[in-house]
Amino acid sequence: MLIGVMLQGSDAQKAFDCFRFGNAALVNGHAVEVFLIGDGVKFEDIDSDAYDVFGQAAEFVKNGGKIIACGKCLQRHNVTCELAPLSNMKEFLDLIARADKMLTF
Repeated sequence: MLIGVMLQGSDAQKAFDCFRFGNAALVNGHAVEVFLIGDGVKFEDIDSDAYDVFGQAAEFVKNGGKIIACGKCLQRHNVTCELAPLSNMKEFLDLIARADKMLTF
């Protein structure tokens, strides 16, 4: 099953749980793609002692997960993402059309 996930915020726990869920789904045989939108594009800069967001995201990519980031949102927030290539609403729409399930964090 392809699970599409939209990460739209930069809350440490939500971002951590997004990628933790993605890792659990990948380990259990599902395909997972995360689309970053809004403040979600800032996930790599989240600084939290309690939640290693970047570590979970790096493991997610290592496990075969895909992360893509809204190009307009990257520009608006003046950030770049090491783990996520530049994307657009067309790719997001394509993900929604292909996904068996969509989740939002």
